[in-house]
Amino acid sequence: MTRRSTLLLLLFVLVGNLVQGKDKYFPGYYLDAGNNKVAGFIYFNESNYDHFYFRAEPGGRESRIVVDQCNGFSYNNRNFVVLEDVHWQSSLWRNHARRAFAELLVDGPVKLYCVYREVNQPRPLTAAKSGMIATVGCYLLRKEGDYTYMALADDEFKFRHQLAEYLKDNDALSQQLLKQDSSTVNLAQVIVAYNKGAGLQSGSLQDAQPGGAPAGALKER
Repeated sequence: MTRRSTLLLLLFVLVGNLVQGKDKYFPGYYLDAGNNKVAGFIYFNESNYDHFYFRAEPGGRESRIVVDQCNGFSYNNRNFVVLEDVHWQSSLWRNHARRAFAELLVDGPVKLYCVYREVNQPRPLTAAKSGMIATVGCYLLRKEGDYTYMALADDEFKFRHQLAEYLKDNDALSQQLLKQDSSTVNLAQVIVAYNKGAGLQSGSLQDAQPGGAPAGALKER
């Protein structure tokens, strides 16, 4: 196969994947700038925090909905709200957004959010490729009545101490976090326990991936 043929094949595959991705619409709705509920079908590829795609009916005309047009959206039992003036770090990059879509993972006195972004992952200098594109999530916390967000660190040691300090008014929970290996912390379960004023049950820190907690109905930030 010639180099030209190879490039054309790669282009075809990339375009095909893009088209296929945009066909992955799910029933859902969004809240427009006036908080009116607009039902239809949602496609969100989790690589951008500032837009998603919407169709009023299957196979209908596709609209790109940006964060300035919308106060949130929901599909597949996942709820996304709009955060304002938010700072976080992904990989080596510091990020700031005036407005950003974030998944609401836990609602309550302390809310847990995740902002998704596509980043170029660094690789060792000895690697054949300079880097890979990946979608990463940054987890943020906000206490009720507070309008600033705390972005949790990627570093395991910093993450554990940062979380224990933030939740220190529940001393039992805070002490459990300091004694626990960060790689086994289920962040959503920790926040749910805090919101209930409880400690952690034995074995409740065994899932390394945050998430899975019910977020409740989509509502304004």
